[in-house]
Amino acid sequence: MVYIYKLVDPRNEMVRYVGKTKSQINDRFNDHWCKRYSTKSPKNSWLISLDKIGLKPKLEIIEITNDNNWEERERSWII
Repeated sequence: MVYIYKLVDPRNEMVRYVGKTKSQINDRFNDHWCKRYSTKSPKNSWLISLDKIGLKPKLEIIEITNDNNWEERERSWII
């Protein structure tokens, strides 16, 4: 089972990131959050900006798929 998910800005409900995980969805969320200071990226800059005002993004599962077509399904949500 592969989860396609989005990270949503709690201030305006804007989708800021779409990703996938095979692991527990809460583990993936914690991974994003714990590594926000590890590398520079638009996603991490956004996460840091939320942290500075005491907020966290919302994680929403948008699709559950399988190993055979997750890349196609993830791409369809990004475009």
